Amino acid sequence: MVRTVCPWRGIIARALLSVAGLGAVGFGVQPLGAQAVDPERSTGRHLVSVSGVVRERQTDAALADASVEMTSVGASNPTATALTDRGGEFNMKPVPGGDYVVRVTRLGYKEIQDTIDLAEGPPARLTVYLTPEAIDLPPMLVMVEQGTPPKMQGFERRRAQGIGTFLTRAEIEKRHAARVTDLFRSVPGVRIVPSAQTGDGILTMRGGCRPALVIDGTPIYGGISLDMTMTPQDVEGIEVYGLAGTPIEYSRSQCGTIMVWTRAPTRVSGRGHPWKLLAVIGGVIATLIVIH
Repeated sequence: MVRTVCPWRGIIARALLSVAGLGAVGFGVQPLGAQAVDPERSTGRHLVSVSGVVRERQTDAALADASVEMTSVGASNPTATALTDRGGEFNMKPVPGGDYVVRVTRLGYKEIQDTIDLAEGPPARLTVYLTPEAIDLPPMLVMVEQGTPPKMQGFERRRAQGIGTFLTRAEIEKRHAARVTDLFRSVPGVRIVPSAQTGDGILTMRGGCRPALVIDGTPIYGGISLDMTMTPQDVEGIEVYGLAGTPIEYSRSQCGTIMVWTRAPTRVSGRGHPWKLLAVIGGVIATLIVIH
């Protein structure tokens, strides 16, 4: 005696009663060429081929990279797994007939799970519809390390070349200097001479000559003392060159060059140091002292 065995039962079979084979859970099962099966041979030795497609419910668009798992009811590990291709299609390895839990997941979509009953013999095709779901991410702490300020990039490049004498911000802090000129006390080739008029330190090089002074890339004229324009807390870096080693773009003197790079204005009492204005005022004062 030969009889035809229905290839699908259970929850998904009931889903087939809805329009276009869509159930409340989003599955549809279709037989592919029902076959006559000898009941004497239905002993679990025959396998069922399973394929299908995964789509988005709202747009009916095919979903690639969706994970499909079939697990035999009562088992802990999946019996077969597959990933959908660009067209949303997947093909499982053949499995023995029986009851299976089908689980479909994809990032950004609600997981869907249902039970199907596969009869041995005829291939089965699943149609799965997933619904988009917002992903709740845990709070993230973002830490940004401040990079080298643009004006200090040249400083670091020249320091790497090893020409001249350099003082970094870390070295400046270690010196605990009261005045800017005190930072130069251990710099080779530099002497500090007290000003007869103001008592501020005047920087000189070998032979007593006055080196060119450059602050943040701007040449400063008029014999201005650094102590009149800023404090050690204002200084980010210092470069000292003899005549031969001065970078050509800053070469202004036959004596040598001292280059000072200031810190970001927001770091100094929240307002910044008006060194340019002080330099101009200092130049005027120095000129008046010389005239009188």
